[in-house]
Amino acid sequence: CGRTTLARMICGLATPGGGEIYYRGERLASIGQGRDREQIRQIQMVFQDPYASLNPCHTVVWTLAEPLILNGETSRKTREVLIAKMLETVGLAAEDAKKYPFEFSGGQRQRIAIARALLSEPRILVLDEPVSALDMTTQSQILELFSRVQKERGLSYLFISHDLQAVRRMCQRMGVMYAGRIVELGNTKDIYNEPWHPYTKMLLQSVLPSNPGRARKNRDVLWACEEGAGQGWTKGCPFAGRCGYVMECCRKTKPPTRRFPNREVACFLY
Repeated sequence: CGRTTLARMICGLATPGGGEIYYRGERLASIGQGRDREQIRQIQMVFQDPYASLNPCHTVVWTLAEPLILNGETSRKTREVLIAKMLETVGLAAEDAKKYPFEFSGGQRQRIAIARALLSEPRILVLDEPVSALDMTTQSQILELFSRVQKERGLSYLFISHDLQAVRRMCQRMGVMYAGRIVELGNTKDIYNEPWHPYTKMLLQSVLPSNPGRARKNRDVLWACEEGAGQGWTKGCPFAGRCGYVMECCRKTKPPTRRFPNREVACFLY
């Protein structure tokens, strides 16, 4: 799909092969091409695997001090105070700063990763599957932490997930991506209530319904499965091989993005 690749390009960790990325009207270069330090500070990322994103050889205080040092905080005492406050903000104790990553559970490690991102005082947090490696109870706790931090700090989130229930809980606007392209974009509530793109309908039908009787009434989508569907489609719509509504034009030309009030969709049906 390309979700993580897109997230890494937004954060400057990868260079786009084509096109440009803009933030608040300014073009964003990758870090390797000289992205401005202030732009780096304003856009931070929380990765999927909290253990892999933390250096096991260093204590928490060393890990959290690094962004403060990079942002010019030279006083060790001030750094320790800021780190202690941030640990408490994410639900950990100040004493945890002396521990190593292996001494924490998966959920606690993710809290440390969140604290590290927040210490740069960003405007945007890119959250790449931030709860998929956690159990259900811990997932709910981390999502609640994200909601609280957003209200307190006025942050924007780019929340990437295949968990549609988490997306519905966290996101005000939702973009559905297929084969490297946004095929539908709009308010989350509107898309859940009335999905337009056939792929969006398929995704939402894969979610276990809270009302099975009502769900059966809504199963009116036609599906196809051609050989090689979804792989190697260089012409036409990449979803054509799986779509029961496919037309001849879908196989020859990529559908343009049609824009409507509060909704965008890339499909010839519209």
